[in-house]
Amino acid sequence: MEGSISHVGIVESVAGNKAFVRIEQLSACAQCQAASMCNASDKKDKIIEATLRNGQTVSKGDCVKVVSDKKHKPEAVFLAYILPLFIMVAVLFVLYYAGYSEAVSALFSLAAIAVYFLCLLLFKNKLKKRFAFYIETE
Repeated sequence: MEGSISHVGIVESVAGNKAFVRIEQLSACAQCQAASMCNASDKKDKIIEATLRNGQTVSKGDCVKVVSDKKHKPEAVFLAYILPLFIMVAVLFVLYYAGYSEAVSALFSLAAIAVYFLCLLLFKNKLKKRFAFYIETE
């Protein structure tokens, strides 16, 4: 699928029209030849919830390709990185220039970020629909 983000993984479980796929997330260090001798190598397994479409069927242990449309990537980057940074800096400067100490301003800016991510958590189901992954058939 052109214009998509894709990962290959193994199906861990299937529930209705959802498949839970384990993908291996590697950092650049994990592919280095010296990774086994270095503590910096980073390799994690992630479970991605993918939707089965058009009567697709998969079983536990199947190797599948999980894809997501790239058109939502800028929005995801904005919600995950840019907006929280803007909130943190704005709260920090507003409180600091309102006369609060640096420490209090910093604590409230971190609290504002925590509230922001809690709000994202509240809208998790709506965001899941917007940023969905699908199983790609060969």
